[in-house]
Amino acid sequence: MLFALFAACTGPTVDDTAPEPPVTCAATGAMDDVLSLPDVQALGTHNSYHIEPDNVVDASHAYTQPTLDAQADVGVRAFELDVHLDEEGVFQVFHLPVVDQESTCSTLGACLDVLLTWSHAHPCHSPLTVWIEPKDDIDAAVEGLVPLAGHLAELDAAITDVWPRDALLVPDDVRGGRATLAEGVAAGWPLLADTRGRLLLALLDNDEHRTEYLAGAPALEGRVLFVKSDSADDAFAATFKIDDAPGNAALVQDLVARNFLVTSNVDSNEADDATNAARFAAALDAGPHNFASDQVVAVAGSAYVAELPGGTPRCHPSRVAEGCGPEIVEPPEP
Repeated sequence: MLFALFAACTGPTVDDTAPEPPVTCAATGAMDDVLSLPDVQALGTHNSYHIEPDNVVDASHAYTQPTLDAQADVGVRAFELDVHLDEEGVFQVFHLPVVDQESTCSTLGACLDVLLTWSHAHPCHSPLTVWIEPKDDIDAAVEGLVPLAGHLAELDAAITDVWPRDALLVPDDVRGGRATLAEGVAAGWPLLADTRGRLLLALLDNDEHRTEYLAGAPALEGRVLFVKSDSADDAFAATFKIDDAPGNAALVQDLVARNFLVTSNVDSNEADDATNAARFAAALDAGPHNFASDQVVAVAGSAYVAELPGGTPRCHPSRVAEGCGPEIVEPPEP
């Protein structure tokens, strides 16, 4: 029964027969010869796929995100997908089995296909970031699901089945021929002009799932995913998820200055408008790259909407001089 419920989740499916013509950006940004992804700041979303269940058993489940392409339309450039694995070897996307499993895109492939279709329609976009979070804590006890252990490397194939390799931004693109990814980050990321229209993915785990994914590739050699980092000294260091940005402002600012990418959760569907506005303002002061929100569009009964001053995506104010707004980061297409 549970397996049937997964199939019934709303959302598009991947059309394997659809052509994937090469799509390139025909516009040139005024700072394309100097900007790279660490120079970009943007809105993101938390549990980007989430639909409020009919029967809410916990207040934290009581919110619905727009579809992924609708989020991208309002400037969201960082997303988060929770993954589970079914008995057929398909990575499912939802929060928790039974109690909170509604999703705008039911599988990882379907979610990535939504973003690919949007990307083809907007080829000059700055790189999209997708955090993939293993969420299989209780899946061994759920009919139709299996633990992710032993299957982490299969994520690479699930991604490249949808997004072609040349449309991805992967660790080797940053590491180059250096011994560690952190050394590549210090040397600088590829220019924005060379990474428009691409997708970066990162594994949101710092426990056994990350250990398995790093096996045989301590600096993520040959891997598709970046991973959540603990320290700038990690051989695989490049992407960080620091949810309490205001409480870790000095760390966030140091990492940003050193070319590491930082994403932070910045509000909560359970908080009132004043609390969320204060949290967002404090996160702005701390200065991560991506602000993951539960509310990037207007919601009935609430006046709060997460918004970056001047628009999103924009140049990171601590890295780029004033006057570098969204039209510089993503130039109008001819």
